[in-house]
Amino acid sequence: MAVALAWLCQCLGNLLMRIHMLGLIFRLTRRKKDKQKSR
Repeated sequence: MAVALAWLCQCLGNLLMRIHMLGLIFRLTRRKKDKQKSR
């Protein structure tokens, strides 16, 4: 049981990290596009 909980926590942590990274990349790409449009 404890092993399953630890595994679940690890999976959730990995998912959160991936979502966070994707969000940062999305923001950076969007900013670059906005800068290009302003030109």
